[in-house]
Amino acid sequence: MKRLLIIVGGLILLLLVLAVLGLQALKSGAGKGKIEAALSSALGQPVVIGSMSVQLIPTPALDASGIRIGGADSTAAPGIALARLHVAPVLSSFLIPGRTPSIDHIELVGLVVSVRRDKAGHWLAPVPPAGGASKSGGPGVELHALRIRDGAIRVVDDSLRAAGGGPTVTTISNVAADLQAEGGTLKVPSFTGRLGGTVVSGSTEAGPKGITIHLSSESIEGADLPRLFALAGMRPFPGLAIEGKAPFEMTTSVAPDFSTFVVTGKAAIERVKMNTITLQSLQAPFKLAKGIFTLDPLTFTMYRGRQQGAVSIDLNQPEPVYTIRTTVDGLDVDQALSANTTMKNLLTGTGKLTGNVRGSGSTAPAIEKSLAGTLRFELVNGVVRNFPLLAAINKAIGITEGTTSDTKFQSFSGTAKIGGGKAQTDDLALRAGELSLVGAGTLGFDQSLTFKTLAIFSTAKSAELAGRVGLVKRLENARGEIQIPVTITGTATAPKTTVDVQSVAKKQVQDQLQKGLIKLFQKN
Repeated sequence: MKRLLIIVGGLILLLLVLAVLGLQALKSGAGKGKIEAALSSALGQPVVIGSMSVQLIPTPALDASGIRIGGADSTAAPGIALARLHVAPVLSSFLIPGRTPSIDHIELVGLVVSVRRDKAGHWLAPVPPAGGASKSGGPGVELHALRIRDGAIRVVDDSLRAAGGGPTVTTISNVAADLQAEGGTLKVPSFTGRLGGTVVSGSTEAGPKGITIHLSSESIEGADLPRLFALAGMRPFPGLAIEGKAPFEMTTSVAPDFSTFVVTGKAAIERVKMNTITLQSLQAPFKLAKGIFTLDPLTFTMYRGRQQGAVSIDLNQPEPVYTIRTTVDGLDVDQALSANTTMKNLLTGTGKLTGNVRGSGSTAPAIEKSLAGTLRFELVNGVVRNFPLLAAINKAIGITEGTTSDTKFQSFSGTAKIGGGKAQTDDLALRAGELSLVGAGTLGFDQSLTFKTLAIFSTAKSAELAGRVGLVKRLENARGEIQIPVTITGTATAPKTTVDVQSVAKKQVQDQLQKGLIKLFQKN
């Protein structure tokens, strides 16, 4: 047993000696040169290794530092930078004569691959030339695998300026992956990393056929949303914030001309805030092509209503141009107005809104000022508070009912033409029991009101009122409905309702005069 232990120990010692001799031979000038050639061929740029040291534990290997790739420094974009190398050779291939020297794998520790988008929108990437190294890894040595540890992908965008005036720099850090270099193309079939505080996974490829970066995450952090926009070549939208679960996937594809690029993907966000507006369960596929960003179809819930529609944003203009097509059904109008305007507890009901509008600007006031298009609204079973319609009519012509300051309605609808900071309608219609209100007018975005309307009582109600107040019968139309002109001014929070008594009196005088003339002609 003692003799066996001595033999085994001797063999182990012999293997260690051979490993040391092999590694020493590999770190010598010729061996280091072969490693440099293998990496230069794989990465498509000259690689120079500063120094190498031997490591025996846990496995025989070489560590290298002082590495320079290409002629640029570590912050260059486009460019490739590397902190250090961990080389795991197949020792027998270096010790047995006639065998091709082989390297099982090289760990690229701290590898940073930087791409750049210049001011003209042209993408620059540190890709190897077409027909570059393949799996052989270079003359005289066979390289089996390249592995990235603690790596990073940097995107420097000169067309997007940071707050300090310099280019926007977005980094995917803590990258762990296998790197492939074949036919002049760098490929990372699968990687994991971090975009700020968000854990991401994906793949990337860069070569003569262009650049492709695919990213996905189980949920992006709200603070990392500007980074995601920057990777898509977009500025973040002011006032936009997200909360809760927000999974996404996104693919950026740069064409072989390295100028044309398309971004596609999809997102599902638990809560979205746009200034004061809150949306829930937002879902949409998205696309950025030729400077136009689209969300189509876009769905979400807001204030109990369900929205379906599409949004298009033209980023080619000095200010973004928004085109919005939307239909919201089941909206709680009071919740929506109370959350976003000073019109709190003034209008209740369940509504349906259909809109097709367009606006431009980088701030909410600018977009509101430029907004133009059409909006159709239909509300049911609600109340207009501080709108004493019946009381105003009673005061004007002596109908002894209707003193409340609120107007309860069964339906309230209209089509508005939006433009110039106001909404104009000519088909306003409100039905409140036996009373209907129809007319036209303007609602300013400053909440100013200017409406000319006609209050119309039903035939049955008109007959009842005429029986109590004989003079109102003279206000009946051909269908036997009492019609009363009503002017609405003031503001949405403090409306003024005025019954046009002069028109009523004028009609009464005209009717009396007409009847008198008829009698006169009949007598003659």
